[in-house]
Amino acid sequence: MAKTSIRNVLESSNRRELIDRDITRHMLASVTITKGLEDPEVDRILLEHQRLMSSEAAAFKNYRRLDDLLAATIVTDPRKYGDQERASQEQRFFEQRRIELNAIRAARTAAQERQQALFVALAPYENDAAKAEAYQETRKRAANMMNHIPDEWLSTDLDRRMLDLCLPQGRSESMKAELLNVSNEVREEEAEIFRSVIERGSLKSQDRTAFYFDIPVLSVTPEQNVQLMRTNENILRRAYSIRDAGGTVEEVESSLSHIPP
Repeated sequence: MAKTSIRNVLESSNRRELIDRDITRHMLASVTITKGLEDPEVDRILLEHQRLMSSEAAAFKNYRRLDDLLAATIVTDPRKYGDQERASQEQRFFEQRRIELNAIRAARTAAQERQQALFVALAPYENDAAKAEAYQETRKRAANMMNHIPDEWLSTDLDRRMLDLCLPQGRSESMKAELLNVSNEVREEEAEIFRSVIERGSLKSQDRTAFYFDIPVLSVTPEQNVQLMRTNENILRRAYSIRDAGGTVEEVESSLSHIPP
């Protein structure tokens, strides 16, 4: 009985998928979305975009930014739980976070790939004077194809941060502790790189240099610039990892305390 029920569900699902494909094929054959271009591939991408926008937007729920999701998937008051209950709740939150982050990343990636595909499909019309108006109009639509994705999520580097964000509780705590206990030698080396760059361009020492007011008298060397950019990236990556592992804003700020304001 159970096997028959499952088979019926699968067959019904397959039929719906075939019907959806058939409808889409007929729409493509009978409707031109981009009047003036009449390009089947452009129309296909735009139709697909219309079909998927709602489900992609739904993946973000009410999370306007990453911090909203993190706040919703963490035990904020451990005193409400016993040890066993707390561990169970943390595991549920961990699974929820992992599932929702993967859904958000998938939705954002799909929309980005669709937008890129539309730009590629439009490329042959860039210098076509006869279709210039239709081309410009469709380019505007392509430029707005990410409007259903919250702005904060577009600027969040999920691909790099997913691993830290989805660490189990015990592992994230140990990683956070390790990142917060960076040796004094490393901190001094990072601070020295900033100091050398600042004092090269200033007539004053670092602590007496007023940023935006003291105009640099020398440009940094290419080697200094590379070193500064690399150091700055490492410091920011460490700060993000602390936050993603459950660190507070104060803990993140403490990891940056040796860097000039």
